[in-house]
Amino acid sequence: MALNSNAVTVKLGSTLICGMNTVTFDPVLDQLDTTSFCSEGVREFLAGLSSATIALSGDYVPADAGQVILVNAWKNKTLLTTTNKPAFLVDTTNGFSGDAYVSGFSIGAAVDGKVTASFTLQLTGAITVVTA
Repeated sequence: MALNSNAVTVKLGSTLICGMNTVTFDPVLDQLDTTSFCSEGVREFLAGLSSATIALSGDYVPADAGQVILVNAWKNKTLLTTTNKPAFLVDTTNGFSGDAYVSGFSIGAAVDGKVTASFTLQLTGAITVVTA
């Protein structure tokens, strides 16, 4: 059964990141090419290192506690961990979590629109699959 995305939450510890209306969790597993002359014309691979990012975008709310934590973490090059560990929950009990750095953010505005923000979190270390 499909999930309704209006139940999604993104938290830093227990602090919600408000104003965001789009989130993407993007895990990657590097593939190491081990193809040789003995590979009989087909490519061969080994699993390499894994990593993941969480990308958020939505409305810029300068007073939102979650957005303040993200901007300050970027400014101070602070690892988000322990009390500020990022968690992306697709419902109330399932999702992904891990320590992260804010690798970048942007604030934008259009004359006929609203002020928007986007944040990219680079997870570091083990990624936890959160389940009920």
